[in-house]
Amino acid sequence: MTTVSSPDLLAMAESGLLAMVSGSWEISHDNAAAVWGRAVVKGLQEGVLLTGKPTPCTFGFRHGPNAQATDVYGAAITIHWGPEDSPNYATLESFGKDFLKWRLPLQDDGSPGSYTTWRKMDVDASKRQAAEEAIVVRRKAEDELAHFKRQADTEASDLRAQLVEMEMRAKAADQVSKSRSRAGTELAAVHAKATKEVADVRAKAALSEELAEARAKCADEIADENESLRVQLNSQVGSSDALREQLKALRTVVMETMSESTPSKASKVKDLLDEKAWHLKSGRQQEGTPDKELPIDKRRRTDNNVGKENMGNVSNDNNVLAGITLVSCVVD
Repeated sequence: MTTVSSPDLLAMAESGLLAMVSGSWEISHDNAAAVWGRAVVKGLQEGVLLTGKPTPCTFGFRHGPNAQATDVYGAAITIHWGPEDSPNYATLESFGKDFLKWRLPLQDDGSPGSYTTWRKMDVDASKRQAAEEAIVVRRKAEDELAHFKRQADTEASDLRAQLVEMEMRAKAADQVSKSRSRAGTELAAVHAKATKEVADVRAKAALSEELAEARAKCADEIADENESLRVQLNSQVGSSDALREQLKALRTVVMETMSESTPSKASKVKDLLDEKAWHLKSGRQQEGTPDKELPIDKRRRTDNNVGKENMGNVSNDNNVLAGITLVSCVVD
């Protein structure tokens, strides 16, 4: 006799429940048309509520630990979300081919809780919508990428232009630096040259001042010497005039003596000659500055100047002496 095993009603119930809740759903509160969130269910223990942030959820039957057929039939289908010890759950109140209506637990005052409605999403439509959205997103991304690329090209072009400008400025700065260095060198050379020229001019000026002082000193010495020579000349002119008068007197006496031709007269002429010679000698010693007291150059200049200035006016001492000697010879 063959033994027939009883079917696992709980497994069958869970299989039917999975077929009922699996899929993608849009969630709205009560009868509102606005979509509050979405739910994606792949298994009784693999569900996710998308309401701001992903929240895991599970599905099952609320029954005793040893479920029997009657327990399965009478058990309520529930959804539980959050951690395992979370008290959040809702009971399936009604369902259809494309919707599930979940009722929250009774409130503290005993009034029924609010409910949410899940409407099944068209997978194909969702896929098409997702594809369209992906296309839109892709086009937007391409547009943004093209925009970013153009912007990057523009910025790169600007950067290259700035780099070229910076290189030109750097070259210009180098040239300016070289020019300043060269100008500084040239300026230093010009300054050194100018300093040398100023020093030379100052040296020449100092030499000119020394020469001017020397010339002034020489002019003063020459003026003093001319004054001394003028005094000597005046003295010699006076002496020459005296000698000329004496010579005239002497000639007169000689002529008288020669006319008389007596011995007494000859003696008188001799005495007179001796007296005139003594006067001539003493006059030369007393008048003027002796030649030995003058320097050689000054004595030479004095003799030359006196000779030039007295030429034709003053008789030479040699002529006077020659005249005296001639008279002496005639007397003898």
